[in-house]
Order: sequence, then structure tokens, then C-alpha cells
Amino acid sequence: MSVRYCAEAFFKAELSPRNSMRVRRVISSLRTDAIWLVDRLHTSVAGVIGKTGGIRLPERCRSKLALRLEEREEISRAVVAGESVRAVAGRLFRSPSTISREIARDGGSTCYRAAQADQSVDMNFIPYASASKIAVDVMGGHLDMGVSGLPALLEHIKGGKLSGVGVLSKDRDLGNKDMISAGETPELKGAEFFFWTGLFAPKGTAAPIVNKLNVAFAEVLKEQKVRSRFEDLGVKISEPATPQDFGNFVAQSNAQYEQLVKQSGTPKN
Repeated sequence: MSVRYCAEAFFKAELSPRNSMRVRRVISSLRTDAIWLVDRLHTSVAGVIGKTGGIRLPERCRSKLALRLEEREEISRAVVAGESVRAVAGRLFRSPSTISREIARDGGSTCYRAAQADQSVDMNFIPYASASKIAVDVMGGHLDMGVSGLPALLEHIKGGKLSGVGVLSKDRDLGNKDMISAGETPELKGAEFFFWTGLFAPKGTAAPIVNKLNVAFAEVLKEQKVRSRFEDLGVKISEPATPQDFGNFVAQSNAQYEQLVKQSGTPKN
């Protein structure tokens, strides 16, 4: 029951002196509780009650000089990049002391909270059996985002069911050149990741058989019909390589992803 309701009942209804006293006690009790809840003086609480008919904290006004969220994000990027306080202050049209206080308030340049957010992203790793299942869950709103090979997602992106944020390769993808690449993004300078597919034979297969399969596979990939189909799917065909070269590439790729798993703290399954 709000204080205004109690007051209206008191003034509009014909109450006996005994009931009137009860209403006054209820109003007094509510005011006392309000003072305790919001830690305000009696006069302040009474003013709010009089205006709103209940208990509501006054709206807090944010100072025009306070740093905006986008400015804090810019400071975080500058801290990660090792820029000087004066440089970022000039870019934001703020005084260097304002930038220094913001960084110092959150632990200094070595543990600035916003900078830590830029250095790592808090994501849950959810393994999926196929790219199509990832697409279904993203479109259904069960996932905020997904990382997958582009061929299985192209039709959904072109149909407007999915939004392509970008590709992690150095160059733009053949299947959708509208999506920006990691190589064009300053924050991802030096990063290059891509999904690859190769042909494998059982361990212990004789070398002549492996070499024969390698040559035959390379000849198929030279056919224009095959190359055009792969290009439509956004798949780039690499230059022909020997079995030994491909083995070295697999070893380097494994080492790269093992390092990523270690840095991110992702549990090994």
C-alpha cells in the first residue's frame, strides 16, 4: 500500500477518530521505513513521497564531464597499444590529468580493467559436430555468435538469416568479399587463422601409393570445373605440395592451435 493511498483514504473517507489515528500511524511507519531503506533525511523522503505517492529514489544526474563508455574503450585500446597519456588525451580532447585519473582509479596501466577486457574475451567454448548445427543455434538465438568455416554459412548470410562479422584470414574470402578480413583490421594485425582440408591415408601406407594419390589429387584440383565450384563455396585451393610439405604444414598448424588453447585456458577434451 502506498503512502498516497493511505492519505487519500484518510482525507476522503469518513473515519472514526480511532481509525484516523491508525492511518496516521501507518503513514508514520512507512516514512520511518523509507528513511531507513534509502538512507535519506526525513524531509527528503517526505518530499519524494509527496511527489510520487510512494518510495522512489531521486534520479541521479551524470556529470557532463564524466567519461563516456566509448571514451573508456578508446583509453583501453591505447593502454594495450602502449600509447602515452598525452596522445590519447589529445585524441579525445580531454586533459591528460583526466586520462591519468581514469587509469589510476582502475589499478594503473598494468591492470586497467577496460584494457584487460580488450586483451581477452570471456567466451564459452561449446563444441559442435558440424557447422550447420552451429548456424541453426545462432539463427535460433541459442548462441550469441559462432566461429565456423564459411562454406556452410554462405547461403544463410546471403539470405539475410545470419550476419557475417568478418573472416580470420589475411585476405577476404572468395565466397563473400564484402566481409572484412583480419589482415585489414589494425587490432588483429598479424593474426591469420583459417580452416583447411586435406587428403590423408592410413598410417603405414607405402610411399609409392601416397605419391600416386598426391599426383592424382593435384590433377583433379587443376580442372576448371572443380576450381569454379570451390570458389563459389568460398574455398581457396592451395598450390600443389608434396606429402612431406603437407606433413610439415599439419605439424605447424597443430602447434599454433595448441598455443592458442594454452593462452586462452580452454580445457582440453
